[in-house]
Amino acid sequence: YLERYDVGEGARAIYDFVWRELCDWYIELVKTRLHGGQGQRSRRDAQYVLWYTLQNTLQLLHPYMPFITEEIWQHLPHEGDTIMLAPWPKPHGRKDGEAERSMSLLMDVVTEIRTLRSEKQVPPSRKITAILQGGPQQLQTLEGNIQYLKTLAGLEKAVMQSSGEKPERSLRAVAGGIEIYLPLEDLVDLEEELQRLRREKQKTEAELKKSEAKLSNEGFLRKAPDAVVEKEKQKAEALQETASKLDELIKEMQG
Repeated sequence: YLERYDVGEGARAIYDFVWRELCDWYIELVKTRLHGGQGQRSRRDAQYVLWYTLQNTLQLLHPYMPFITEEIWQHLPHEGDTIMLAPWPKPHGRKDGEAERSMSLLMDVVTEIRTLRSEKQVPPSRKITAILQGGPQQLQTLEGNIQYLKTLAGLEKAVMQSSGEKPERSLRAVAGGIEIYLPLEDLVDLEEELQRLRREKQKTEAELKKSEAKLSNEGFLRKAPDAVVEKEKQKAEALQETASKLDELIKEMQG
């Protein structure tokens, strides 16, 4: 990007890497290693990778943030007097496709579980169970990273299944070919949630009845502008769709 003088895209690329990969994922993944939870060798390896990545990222960022990057760089182990004279980072040319595929699967599964938890407003401190169904290779990948999966997704237990019937009363999502099921009893008070859904359905159906009555009124259809009539039709369709979804959720929770 910089060779093409596309400075803005260069900044975006660095930002995305630092924020979405290094901070969002790697630092979270290695916290237990940094605390010595997997032995001193593992701790030193994680420290080295963090140092290497941070130092090179600071050198990439230096044209954008000269004073901040210089200050941080001076507090890291380094060679030379100033980041201004440090060599521009070069790619080492090594890529591990299998590691990237494994990490992508782990990230996708964790993201989907977090999304389902968020939808049900389950606090991060609450540990839940996840049932994961998929192919043997995918399950082996997740099993090999089980501790990371449990830590990042807030799981008490992860049940791996090559196949099986869909668990009843559960939220479902799919990520990277893995079917994810979260038992509802782990997420919410089922009776309380059922009552809430029934109230919401009752309210939606009452609004739908009003909208349908308006659309069946010849006077309204004759006098109202076309745009108003069309908007009311769209409203009725949206309410009908919401009522159907609520009905499905209620049946699902009732088993």
